[in-house]
Order: sequence, then C-alpha cells, then structure tokens
Amino acid sequence: MRAVPLAKITRPEFSGVFPRERLFTLLDTGLRRPAVWISGPPGSGKTILVSSYIESRALPCLWYQVDCGDADAATFFYYMGLAAKKAVPRSRRPLLLFTPEYALGLPAFSRRYFEDLFGRLKTPFCLIFDNYQDVSDSTPFHEIIRHSVEVIPAGVHIIFLSRYEPPQPLVRMQANSMEALGWDDLALTPEESREITCLKLESRLSRKLTQDFYSKTSGWAMGLALMIEKAKKGVFDTKQLKAVVMDTVFDYFHSEVLAKLNADTRNFLLKTAILPAMDAHMAKRLTGIDHAGRILSSLNRNNYFIDGRFQHHHHEAVYQYHQLFREFLLYEAKDSFTPEELSLLWKQAALILSESGRFEDAFVLFRDSSEWEGIAGLVMENAAALVRQGRGRVLEEWIASLPQEMLDNRPWLQYWLGVCRLTFNPGDGRAWLEKAFLLFKEQRDAAGVYMSWSGVIDSMVCGLDNLRAIDHWIPLLDEMIRSFGGFPSEETEACAASSMFTALVHRQPQHPEIGKLAHSDDIGYPGRAFGE
Repeated sequence: MRAVPLAKITRPEFSGVFPRERLFTLLDTGLRRPAVWISGPPGSGKTILVSSYIESRALPCLWYQVDCGDADAATFFYYMGLAAKKAVPRSRRPLLLFTPEYALGLPAFSRRYFEDLFGRLKTPFCLIFDNYQDVSDSTPFHEIIRHSVEVIPAGVHIIFLSRYEPPQPLVRMQANSMEALGWDDLALTPEESREITCLKLESRLSRKLTQDFYSKTSGWAMGLALMIEKAKKGVFDTKQLKAVVMDTVFDYFHSEVLAKLNADTRNFLLKTAILPAMDAHMAKRLTGIDHAGRILSSLNRNNYFIDGRFQHHHHEAVYQYHQLFREFLLYEAKDSFTPEELSLLWKQAALILSESGRFEDAFVLFRDSSEWEGIAGLVMENAAALVRQGRGRVLEEWIASLPQEMLDNRPWLQYWLGVCRLTFNPGDGRAWLEKAFLLFKEQRDAAGVYMSWSGVIDSMVCGLDNLRAIDHWIPLLDEMIRSFGGFPSEETEACAASSMFTALVHRQPQHPEIGKLAHSDDIGYPGRAFGE
C-alpha cells in the first residue's frame, strides 16, 4: 500500500537530460502568474521538461500524479495529505481529511484545505499536477483545483501537465490566473533535435541523418528518443528508418493513443488519415459523420498528433496529421479494413481531394490505389491550366504513370504528353503529337485533329531540325476542313490559324493566303480552303 502513494507523489527523475533552456525561459515567464498549463501529445516531453526545470532552478516542489481515482474528492484529499507530509515533513499536524460531514460544503472545504497547505510551504514553491487528463470529466475535481488557484499566495505556483487543453471549469482561469504552453512550444526545433541526438549518440551520426531524424519526427520528443535507442543498437542507415518507425514508434502509438480511444473515434482516425490534409467538409464526405468538424477540432485541441490551422483564402481550419502518426494510421487501416473497403476509401478520398482543388494529392492517392481512370480525369480537367502555368513536368508525371494500354488508346493523353515534351524534347513531343493526330482522325474527334495538327507544326518550328516536313502538313488543313465541315470551336480555329501562319512564314512566305492570316482581326482562319 505504501508503494502506490509513493510513486503517485514522487517527482520522476531522469539522467542525461538535455536542458531545454528555450522552454525554461518560457516557464520563468509563465510562472509570473499563479499557474501554468502545459499541454501536448503523449511523448512530447512534458514530464521531463518540468522535472528538469525544477531541478535546474532548485525549486522545492510537491509532485502529484493524477489518476482516475482522484475523481473522488475524499481520495484526492487523502493522497494530497500524504504528498504534503512528504513535501513538508517538518509539519506534524496532518491536513484535514474530507470526511462525510464536509460533503455539502466542498467549495469551502477546498479553500480552507489549500489555504492550510499553502501556509505550510516555504516560498518559492511549486505544485505539479502530472497526467491531469487521466481524471475523468469530474466537475468536483475540477472545482477543487479551481478553488486552489483562487487562494494561491505569492511565491507559490501550480503547474498542470496534460495531453489536453484545460477543461471547461478551468478555461476562465486563462484570462488572468494561468499561462498556457502548447505543442507549438514543446515541439523540438531542428537545432534542439540535433543537439539531443549528438548528446545521446556522442556525435556519431552525420548531419544528414540527424536531419532525417528530425524530418521523420517533426519535433516529437518520444519519436526522436525511440529512433536514438535504435541507432545505439547499430541502426544508422537512413534506409532503415522505415523499419525503426514500424517496429518501435508504431507500437508506442498503438498502446498510448489508439488503444485508449473509443471505436468511433478510432475508425474516424483510420479513415481520415488517407487524406494528406482536410477541412471539416472533406472529412464529413469521407466518413459520413455529420459532426466531423467537431471531432477534428477536439482531436486538435486535445493534442492527438494533428495540426489545425487557418490557411490563406480558406475560411475554415485545415487539418493535417503528424507525418509519423499518419503513417501509423495508414498501417493500421490495412489491418482494420478489407482490401475492397480500403480501395473504395482511397478512391473516395482522391475524388474529394480532386474536387477540392488538391490535384497533386489526388494524383498520389489515385496512383497508389491503381485508379487509372481517376488520373486520366485529372489530366483532362487540368492539363490546359498546368501547361499555361509552366507545370508541364507535373502533367507529364501524371500521364507517364498510366498503363501503356490506356496511353495507346487515348489520343488526348498522347496529345498532352506530346505538348509536355515539346519544350524539353521537340522530336519526342512531335512523335506523340503525330500519333495522337492519326488516332484522332480514326476516332473522328474534330477538336483533337485540329489541336494535334497545330501541335505538330509548332514542334517542327520549335525544333528547327526538319522544316521541310512542314510541307507535308500544310495541305492537310484543307483536307481536315472538308472532312469535318469546319472548326468545332473558336479556340481550335485560332490555334489552326496561328500554326498555319507560322508554317507559311517558314516554308511558303509567298503563299497568297499569308497576308489574310497576318491581318485577320479575329486571328481566325480565312474561311476557305487553299486553292479554292
């Protein structure tokens, strides 16, 4: 029985701790107020930070490990009495116990109790409530804590450590009594990550590998610590980082995060992890849960390895899981859903991303789920815009990922691949455009025929390597007009007129129609076939 309260009321001590002077300074500033609330995800280093801070500043303290039993007021005051006796052994008179006669006067008892406790302390002094999130959502317990802050004297400070932000009964204390430090403060900086790695591994790792460590962990202290432990055992190769993550960090996520969630929240996490980033509307569409926005907000507020920020031109928060956590959730999803369910989720997520304008992310999901029609749709919807933006390489990557059989039978895919390659390899681009031209003619696609014909002319002019070949293509325009009965749109007419003018300038500058093309107000084709 003595061992249980001893662990509950003893400050944990650590050896070889890296002193986080940046955060020590923030705590110095924060403790100008009566209380400081420190919140962050599991493994973010909250306990180590405060324990090392207490040691570095030589502050006497009372350390109290909160657990579910503290929801009972009598149990809490009992263990607080033991903690006080340990922290102030010179005081022989024990603190009051919360016996039944006080049950109807909890607020008055709480104030009196803490006034008595604080009066025994020699300032400066700190009370630390660790793992505050482990107590149930018990109003009596939160009210007890609120009353303690109300009567705290100068020189005494309370530090709360929790995975979550303050519960509602304590929120109002933030206005004038409590400072808050969150995940943005706790996350390791790249320099801190490197210094910790060098301290633990005696500078045996290259800067490149320490940067890889930081990139993988994104400032998460426990993730870095687990990787360092693996590195101590000889896992130094960057290629082995994936195995390290799967083997160690994932086990931590499973036991410390996923196993402690209810089934609905766990299912929500596994589904939404498919989205690289999301807003509430996207999450709702993927999961079918109307209150998806509240879930995301709660996960973000309670530090479940998710970051929510308002982005420029975006009227609601956009959420993104921590990289390692998302990898873990995707790994877990493979065991939680059937292959058919998982494939459908990926397709739905890709469509949602595409319709939300996140085309690059949609492409990755379509590619990884072998949803080739989805990629073909992305190409057709965005090709012209990407080319105008000078992002032909992106478009080329999309098309090149498609199966050869699809590419062989879709002339528009061939056309856009040819357009992409014109800038860097005019000859290869022209080959794809010529192939598209023949297939367009075969499929009787008038717009495709005119656009690919124009592309071929442009490729020859750009390449300047085979201008004589233009002579073969000039009379084909008249044949196309007769075959298809004119132009299907003003855009195709303008393209054809521009390309014809370029072709005549280079090969037939004396052609009778060149003047009409040069002075046409609407940049259109003169309106009759050559030779008529």
